[in-house]
Amino acid sequence: DRFAEYLEQADVIITHGGVGTIMTALKEKKIILGAARLTQYGEHQNDHQIQLLEAFDREGYLIYMKDLSDISPYLKQAETFQPKPYQSNTSAFIGKLQNWIDTH
Repeated sequence: DRFAEYLEQADVIITHGGVGTIMTALKEKKIILGAARLTQYGEHQNDHQIQLLEAFDREGYLIYMKDLSDISPYLKQAETFQPKPYQSNTSAFIGKLQNWIDTH
């Protein structure tokens, strides 16, 4: 898969605010610059990507590019950005779910 190859080779990932791409890049420990796809451009039916990117940015997982008229400040910020390491809680969730199933 070419995407996986490009992802592996990249130091910085510039992406839209889609959860799949963000999570994939986080798992690969990449620096992420995220831009929201917006309703005003007919790209989405709502602006949920703004909230998603704001939350990931606030938690230190990525850099949310709010102003796309000039992305050079974000690229400069990426040079020293240390993203928060991603830790999955899938195993814990599955364990709790299995426990609930077993007891009900």
